Amino acid sequence: MKSKLFIITLLALLVIGCTRDPLPEPEREGGKIVTISATIPPETRVLYDDTDLSLTWQTGDTLLLAGYDGTTYKGSEKFHWTGGNSFQGTDVPGANIYKAYYLVEGITLNETTGEVQLPDNFWEQIQNGNNSTAHLRNHLLLFDEQAHPINQIFNLVAKSSIIKLNLSGIPQEVGALRKLIYTVETVPGVFKSVPLNVTDVTFSAALDNITAFLSFDPAVMTNIAAGGKVTIRLGGDKLYQWSRSVTDGKEYAAGNRYTGAVSSGWADITTPLY
Repeated sequence: MKSKLFIITLLALLVIGCTRDPLPEPEREGGKIVTISATIPPETRVLYDDTDLSLTWQTGDTLLLAGYDGTTYKGSEKFHWTGGNSFQGTDVPGANIYKAYYLVEGITLNETTGEVQLPDNFWEQIQNGNNSTAHLRNHLLLFDEQAHPINQIFNLVAKSSIIKLNLSGIPQEVGALRKLIYTVETVPGVFKSVPLNVTDVTFSAALDNITAFLSFDPAVMTNIAAGGKVTIRLGGDKLYQWSRSVTDGKEYAAGNRYTGAVSSGWADITTPLY
């Protein structure tokens, strides 16, 4: 496996500049409508491009701003991309400093502390077709957890990582692939996995390969221990597995894109229960 830093928002993930621009009071009670300017290209939604290892915005993207009065959480508001470099929303009543999060499906904030909460199935992803990356945009964590006034620069950093798996030599007996599970041994006897549901890929005499992409949390799947196992399972009409030990181990870091390749060694582990 080799790692390669993937570039977020065309090299601009590291800095999102925001300026406060009060607009007329909204009709409802609560905060003022404000506009924040983000120094990122306005091309498309946060969408991963594996060619240049970049992400860009797409219409419909949302930032979630969590407001605080000192250390007291006051609530949150959504800021929607409106074109150009602008996101617009309402400020949080009583808040003087903010944290910012790229809002992906399933993210919520604790009502008391404002801490990020993820659903139990957050890392379960669905890839539609071979070599598709569209599913990654809903499983990317980009945070600025250094609270500061809304008119100061927000520095979003990646909390998640991506692994690209180039798999070939897959027996046609696997048939219509439904699930891929990537598992690593982080310490002896302790295994961490990330699942990928797959559609529209059927292995045959004419097709024995797939390029799969998974987003994962490197704070949970931290590493491969020296001598630890890496296992890839393919579940379709039959269940096949590839497994190897990694002599030197591997450390995973947030914001990186990793690559793994398998070309042979698939074993049929189908059981009557399967």
